[in-house]
Amino acid sequence: MLIGALHRAFIRNMEEVLSAHEIPISHLQFGLMMSLRHQAQTLSELSRMFGLDPSTLVPTVESLVKKGFVQRSVDPLDRRRSPLSITEDGIRLLEIVRAKLSAPQDDILTAGLQTIGEEHAAQLVTLLRQLVLALPDGETVLKTVSERIQQYYECASRSIDSEHSASDQRSES
Repeated sequence: MLIGALHRAFIRNMEEVLSAHEIPISHLQFGLMMSLRHQAQTLSELSRMFGLDPSTLVPTVESLVKKGFVQRSVDPLDRRRSPLSITEDGIRLLEIVRAKLSAPQDDILTAGLQTIGEEHAAQLVTLLRQLVLALPDGETVLKTVSERIQQYYECASRSIDSEHSASDQRSES
């Protein structure tokens, strides 16, 4: 119940931030776009990753396609397979969303972790890892989550590096 309450608070906060900044996507659309940023995936693959029925994701994906944030393609090796990928407009929107969500006043999770302190935050992460490992397919889940976190940090690092390069170039001008 506590994890559910934390999840609901995080989702509610994210929806409020998206709405306050007039960003035209939902938290689920943001999550799908973040997943697609790392690699093209089919609707079936996304549904497995998010633990949702494909029919639940169809309207969400359709909305992203109509807005121009996601595109469909055809796999040349299997014409029945239609991978989804993020567009340049989608990547730009993700950068905007990540900037808004990382603002100290908008990031309730970071604020909460800072409130409990570094030692307790580290203990929490350790306990959550142990709990996930104790679940069926826990190792696979933890590996997938770890990979996604690593990809997120790599993208964030590249984004910061490109921002610094652009800033340096403006300073030199």
